[in-house]
Amino acid sequence: MTKGLIKQVFGWERRQQIKEAVLSLSGVREKERDEINFWRNEIRRFEDWFEGSRTLWDVPPPQSLPEDRVERRFDRRSNALVTYALNSRRYQQALDIDRGYFAGRRVLDVGCGPLGFLASFDECERYGVDPLIREYEALGYPLSKLPIKYEASPAEALPFQNGFFDAVISVNALDHVACFEDAVYEIARVTKRGGPFICSLNYRDVPTPTEPEVFDEERVRSAFAGKFAGATCREDSSEELLKEGVVKRVLWRTVRAE
Repeated sequence: MTKGLIKQVFGWERRQQIKEAVLSLSGVREKERDEINFWRNEIRRFEDWFEGSRTLWDVPPPQSLPEDRVERRFDRRSNALVTYALNSRRYQQALDIDRGYFAGRRVLDVGCGPLGFLASFDECERYGVDPLIREYEALGYPLSKLPIKYEASPAEALPFQNGFFDAVISVNALDHVACFEDAVYEIARVTKRGGPFICSLNYRDVPTPTEPEVFDEERVRSAFAGKFAGATCREDSSEELLKEGVVKRVLWRTVRAE
């Protein structure tokens, strides 16, 4: 066995140990229950939206969409959620990029949740990772019907080879992890040299049961140091965010260090 292969095998075993340790924490289990309950209550809103009774976030009811943008192959719930994922501009707005930004590239969404927003990007190979993937499916979210390859794993132990992705994104997810620094280490490991990492972070004064990590610029830059280069950030604060307990939302752009 070559040294490189030995290193790869033991590196994988270490990540599996981290994954098991993260998932065994009682506090994490309690946090997961809260998050599962939130997503259980959200499903009905998407079904109502699909029937035309409301605009949901940034997407008008399907009656206002072009016919070829409305999914009708599946059951009512799946049609609703797939149609929403394909038409939402939530990620484009959050990350300030267009639908074609990742064309021809392999991209990972860390902490993807069950809504499949990555599907709204055109002509790319899409992956999503979240520790609750199986729970989302059990709730009825039709992940198998979206053009995304999903893996159930925490951000601190990504189940991918070094440099596997051309780009990585994360939207309002890294404050949900058990350890931000470990998550950034793993994101850097699976990102190709020179590949972009774009993330939107919510900054809070105090942690919450589902958002245990609290950020400031010094902490984020320290986590990026030696792994990512040329980090820039743009802040957004509003009354709406303050009502949610968010001091500000910060968009970070950086690239994997060469």
